Amino acid sequence: MPVELPIELVVFDMAGTTVSECGAVYQCLRDTLTANGLETSADALQEVKGMDKYEALRILIERSAMREQLLPGLDVTHEDFVERMIEFYRADPAVGEAPGASETFRRLRQAGVR
Repeated sequence: MPVELPIELVVFDMAGTTVSECGAVYQCLRDTLTANGLETSADALQEVKGMDKYEALRILIERSAMREQLLPGLDVTHEDFVERMIEFYRADPAVGEAPGASETFRRLRQAGVR
Protein backbone atom coordinates (compact mmCIF):
# COMPACT_ATOMS: atom_id res chain seq x y z
CA MET A 1 0.00 0.00 0.00
CA PRO A 2 1.46 3.42 -0.97
CA VAL A 3 2.35 5.81 1.81
CA GLU A 4 0.43 9.10 1.70
CA LEU A 5 2.56 12.12 2.45
CA PRO A 6 0.91 15.36 3.54
CA ILE A 7 1.22 18.38 1.29
CA GLU A 8 3.36 20.95 3.10
CA LEU A 9 4.05 23.55 0.43
CA VAL A 10 2.32 24.72 -2.73
CA VAL A 11 4.06 26.97 -5.27
CA PHE A 12 2.04 28.97 -7.78
CA ASP A 13 2.94 30.82 -10.94
CA MET A 14 2.04 34.50 -10.93
CA ALA A 15 1.07 35.79 -14.38
CA GLY A 16 -2.36 34.50 -15.33
CA THR A 17 -2.51 32.09 -12.39
CA THR A 18 -2.64 34.17 -9.22
CA VAL A 19 -2.36 37.59 -10.87
CA SER A 20 -4.56 38.87 -13.69
CA GLU A 21 -2.28 40.87 -15.94
CA CYS A 22 -3.99 40.95 -19.36
CA GLY A 23 -1.16 39.27 -21.26
CA ALA A 24 1.46 41.79 -20.16
CA VAL A 25 4.22 39.19 -19.96
CA TYR A 26 4.06 38.56 -23.68
CA GLN A 27 3.59 42.22 -24.51
CA CYS A 28 6.70 43.00 -22.46
CA LEU A 29 8.59 40.22 -24.27
CA ARG A 30 7.52 41.68 -27.60
CA ASP A 31 8.37 45.25 -26.51
CA THR A 32 11.80 44.16 -25.28
CA LEU A 33 12.62 42.46 -28.58
CA THR A 34 11.22 45.36 -30.61
CA ALA A 35 13.41 47.78 -28.64
CA ASN A 36 16.35 45.65 -29.81
CA GLY A 37 15.26 45.75 -33.44
CA LEU A 38 13.52 42.37 -33.60
CA GLU A 39 9.84 42.22 -34.55
CA THR A 40 8.13 39.14 -33.14
CA SER A 41 4.85 37.60 -34.30
CA ALA A 42 2.01 36.52 -32.05
CA ASP A 43 2.55 32.94 -33.29
CA ALA A 44 6.21 33.02 -32.25
CA LEU A 45 5.23 34.29 -28.80
CA GLN A 46 2.60 31.55 -28.51
CA GLU A 47 5.29 28.93 -29.12
CA VAL A 48 7.26 30.04 -26.03
CA LYS A 49 4.24 30.53 -23.76
CA GLY A 50 4.79 29.10 -20.29
CA MET A 51 8.57 28.85 -20.66
CA ASP A 52 11.14 30.50 -18.45
CA LYS A 53 11.41 33.97 -19.97
CA TYR A 54 15.20 33.92 -20.29
CA GLU A 55 14.84 30.72 -22.30
CA ALA A 56 11.93 32.17 -24.29
CA LEU A 57 14.02 35.22 -25.24
CA ARG A 58 16.94 32.96 -26.20
CA ILE A 59 14.74 30.82 -28.45
CA LEU A 60 13.05 33.81 -30.11
CA ILE A 61 16.43 35.43 -30.77
CA GLU A 62 18.02 32.17 -32.00
CA ARG A 63 15.21 31.69 -34.53
CA SER A 64 15.68 35.18 -35.94
CA ALA A 65 17.97 36.61 -38.58
CA MET A 66 19.39 38.86 -35.84
CA ARG A 67 20.74 36.01 -33.70
CA GLU A 68 24.41 36.95 -34.25
CA GLN A 69 23.80 40.53 -33.11
CA LEU A 70 21.42 39.83 -30.22
CA LEU A 71 22.53 36.58 -28.58
CA PRO A 72 25.71 38.04 -27.05
CA GLY A 73 23.54 40.59 -25.22
CA LEU A 74 20.93 38.10 -24.00
CA ASP A 75 21.60 38.85 -20.31
CA VAL A 76 21.03 42.58 -20.88
CA THR A 77 17.95 41.87 -22.98
CA HIS A 78 16.53 39.71 -20.19
CA GLU A 79 17.26 42.45 -17.64
CA ASP A 80 15.34 44.89 -19.87
CA PHE A 81 12.39 42.48 -19.93
CA VAL A 82 12.44 42.14 -16.12
CA GLU A 83 12.49 45.93 -15.72
CA ARG A 84 9.52 46.26 -18.07
CA MET A 85 7.59 43.65 -16.07
CA ILE A 86 8.40 45.29 -12.74
CA GLU A 87 7.20 48.63 -14.06
CA PHE A 88 4.03 47.06 -15.44
CA TYR A 89 3.20 45.36 -12.14
CA ARG A 90 4.02 48.55 -10.25
CA ALA A 91 2.01 50.98 -12.35
CA ASP A 92 -0.64 49.37 -14.52
CA PRO A 93 -4.20 49.42 -13.14
CA ALA A 94 -5.01 46.21 -15.06
CA VAL A 95 -2.94 44.18 -12.58
CA GLY A 96 -5.03 42.47 -9.94
CA GLU A 97 -5.82 39.27 -8.18
CA ALA A 98 -6.91 36.36 -10.34
CA PRO A 99 -10.42 35.22 -9.43
CA GLY A 100 -10.32 32.89 -6.44
CA ALA A 101 -6.65 33.39 -5.55
CA SER A 102 -7.25 34.83 -2.07
CA GLU A 103 -9.76 32.14 -1.23
CA THR A 104 -7.35 29.44 -2.40
CA PHE A 105 -4.54 30.89 -0.28
CA ARG A 106 -6.87 31.20 2.73
CA ARG A 107 -7.96 27.57 2.47
CA LEU A 108 -4.38 26.36 2.09
CA ARG A 109 -3.30 28.35 5.18
CA GLN A 110 -6.22 26.90 7.16
CA ALA A 111 -5.06 23.43 6.14
CA GLY A 112 -1.53 24.20 7.37
CA VAL A 113 -0.06 24.31 3.87
CA ARG A 114 2.58 26.94 3.20
